[in-house]
Amino acid sequence: MILTRNIWLFALILIMIGLMIQGCTATPPQPLMITTALPLPVRPALPAINSAELRCLNDAVYERVAERNRMLRQYAERLEVVIKSTHSPREPSTAAGDSKPP
Repeated sequence: MILTRNIWLFALILIMIGLMIQGCTATPPQPLMITTALPLPVRPALPAINSAELRCLNDAVYERVAERNRMLRQYAERLEVVIKSTHSPREPSTAAGDSKPP
């Protein structure tokens, strides 16, 4: 009876070790990343401002307005790059001299 009990205990320990080893070696599934192309909005047509309209501004205010416009333009360009990065890459076009004859 003691021998049977020891055999069952030994078998149980072996099963548990086998399950632990199997659990440790299994690799977890990798998440599947699906990207969706974001729509690229059309750039707005900005109203033109001529120099006569800006003549009333002193130099400090004019420089701030120019800096603000530059920063907004750069920000919009960075956002366009981010949006375009979600689009699928296009095939590189070959130059006329690089193409092989069929």
